[in-house]
Amino acid sequence: MRRARNIAFTIFGIVLLSAFIIHPAAADPIISGIEDTYWNDWSKILHTSSPLTSVDNDLDDPLVYLQSSTPPDVFRIQATRENFKAIVQAELLEPFEPSEKMKEEIKNFPPVIQSVMQELVCNEDGLLLGYPKSLSLQGMLFWVPDAWNASPFKDVTPPTSFTEVLDFLELYLNTPHDGFCFYYDISESKNPLRNNWMSMLIECYSIQCRNQGISINFNNEEFIELAQRTKDLFSQLCKEEPNIKKQKGRQLFCTYYHGYTENGKDTFSWDNLIPWRITSEQRPLVNVNLWLYCLRKGSEFSDYAQVLFDNVIDHRKDLVHGQDNWLAYLYVNNTWINVSEYNKRIDKQHGKKWKCFYMTQEYIDSIWRLQEHAEACMEMRNYLSAFIPWETHKEYFRIIDEFLAGSIPADEFAQKITELGE
Repeated sequence: MRRARNIAFTIFGIVLLSAFIIHPAAADPIISGIEDTYWNDWSKILHTSSPLTSVDNDLDDPLVYLQSSTPPDVFRIQATRENFKAIVQAELLEPFEPSEKMKEEIKNFPPVIQSVMQELVCNEDGLLLGYPKSLSLQGMLFWVPDAWNASPFKDVTPPTSFTEVLDFLELYLNTPHDGFCFYYDISESKNPLRNNWMSMLIECYSIQCRNQGISINFNNEEFIELAQRTKDLFSQLCKEEPNIKKQKGRQLFCTYYHGYTENGKDTFSWDNLIPWRITSEQRPLVNVNLWLYCLRKGSEFSDYAQVLFDNVIDHRKDLVHGQDNWLAYLYVNNTWINVSEYNKRIDKQHGKKWKCFYMTQEYIDSIWRLQEHAEACMEMRNYLSAFIPWETHKEYFRIIDEFLAGSIPADEFAQKITELGE
């Protein structure tokens, strides 16, 4: 009897052990690039055995990482058309139904961002392939309306493309313009020609090529002539207006900030955008920068999409150091920002000298009508991928410096940087 009982216990133990082998306990998820804001909540949502931590793989190619032996279950990606479509085409993302909370938030996004979400982040069944952690817009250049209308160029139509910027710069350099400057270099860049203007040409050319679905090849007559003209005109400008000490007037162009020009003398809005295009015949592009949270297809945690990403929305208005994070709301919801209180904070933190940090209500409102002036895209702005060796990037900058110093001609410059990207 005792022997039979022992055999029974032995058989039970074997069956129980087999059950654990065949049905092991679920492992904790692999989370990549997720901010610690969500760790506690997500640990509870996912029923993890220990508090979540995040693997930092932002510098890795997401396509390669997702196809590795230890792919993430949930990950963050800086989405561009190029890298996001590659992941979608490889069927590595888990589509999910947007929650009511998500639908309500997306409804308040600027129309240009909604259009990118619809085109690239939704699949053909209307399911989402990711959800925004942060979102912003990148414009090429802005013209400054009040300064423009007060300048000797008030009867000139503001430029609408990179080529037209060069046309205007040639006019500007040959016309008396006391009291005005082309641009105000508040950073006093040591190499503004490379850091601002030649980079702008290369980025604009790259964005347009990617948006048109053609390979980037600088080794052609159009780009070679543009590069030489950019070098010549902006070299002359940098000699005449070398730094902020020589830039006393009202600037006619600006590149960023939130409504005030770099010298703080005037305001602008997205109504004054000069889009990412080489010529006015091309699409007037504004680049949408999206950081998305996504779920890997096949992950055992793929059913958690709604509750995880609803939690992102729940944290959207978290205070930072006890204060509203108004800049984070700039492209999310135009009713959340208190411009007056924001500008008072700037005064307190930086002083009135840095008026360029101010924000205007007109700038905020213009984001929500930008679709009247531009078409949204989601392209990689830099010519070279962030996932290639840093030595290649250093060589790229060296080639640009060689060209700007006159050590190599424009055609050799174009050929060399094209080869770097191949």
